[in-house]
Amino acid sequence: MSNVSAQSVATFPDNSTFSQTDWNALADMWYPLALEEEVGKKPIAKQVLDIPIVIARLGEEYVVAKDLCVHRGAPLTEGWVNGSCIVLSLIHISEPTRLGMMSYAVFCLKK
Repeated sequence: MSNVSAQSVATFPDNSTFSQTDWNALADMWYPLALEEEVGKKPIAKQVLDIPIVIARLGEEYVVAKDLCVHRGAPLTEGWVNGSCIVLSLIHISEPTRLGMMSYAVFCLKK
C-alpha cells in the first residue's frame, strides 16, 4: 500500500458537540480510525470530531473522505467497492408514472 498525503479541508460542523476553540485545536491532530482488517470489500463509516467519514480500500489505496456523495447526498458507506471506485445504486422515481429507474453514482480515486 502506498502512502497518500493528508489534506485538512474540514470545517467546523454546525451540530458539533465541541466548542469551536476545542474543535479547531483538535482538527489538525491525527486519529486512529480503523484496523487494516476492518477495511474490507465494503466502505465503513466512522465519525471524527462530529463529521461522518467513509474509509475504504480503493484498489491499492486507502481513502478517507466525508461520507457524502456529492451527486445525490447519499452516504458513500451505502455503496460498494469496485476496483478503485465506490459505487452507489440510486433509484429515481419519476412523478408522472411513479416508474422507478436505477442509476449509479461513482466515487473514484484519482491520482
